[in-house]
Amino acid sequence: MLEGSECEVFAAPTDIELNNEDRNETHIVIPDLSVICDKNGFTETKYVGVPNLIIEIISPSNQSHDLVYKLNLYEKFGVNEYWIVNPIINHIQVFLLEEGKYIQKDAAKDTGTVKSSRFKKFKVDAGRLFSLIANLWDSFYHDCWREKGNSDNLPQIFPGKHKIKAWQCLITVRKKANLAKGGYSTFTRFACLFCRYFSWFRCVCCF
Repeated sequence: MLEGSECEVFAAPTDIELNNEDRNETHIVIPDLSVICDKNGFTETKYVGVPNLIIEIISPSNQSHDLVYKLNLYEKFGVNEYWIVNPIINHIQVFLLEEGKYIQKDAAKDTGTVKSSRFKKFKVDAGRLFSLIANLWDSFYHDCWREKGNSDNLPQIFPGKHKIKAWQCLITVRKKANLAKGGYSTFTRFACLFCRYFSWFRCVCCF
């Protein structure tokens, strides 16, 4: 798919300097995933310009940041398409910029297929994706349990509840380590899973 395209997916931590020439305004963001087709904006340290598509993966403690603040920010700077993925409730929303305002064009909860408006061959099977993500939740929880110095005998976890516990645990245990490595998001592993899922793009991923 998209053969011959120059588009690539870039995972966090890729610094992007959004710019709005009309407003003479810039803003630095680090999206979980960015689809960039015009590479002319890359410098040694960041990308200057506006990605064609941005995907943000919501974390439990900061949902309003992606649902409200970033949505308004990306709208203002003219990001053509914005996807919000919530792995806590297995929900995907697709927003398209029309006449300067975001309009929700597609959505899926647990199952179903969502499609991009800008990239006609770009679609995601939500059921398959969230099935893959479920394995990451288990991995997060197990990794954290061991990193806290516990034995390999893992406690019982209950579907729907261990997601928050896994996230909270990893944030606590890995916070200092992540900052020391340059501030990688715990959810970067989700972003990289998306990178691999979007196999029809060339993908630049941190793992």
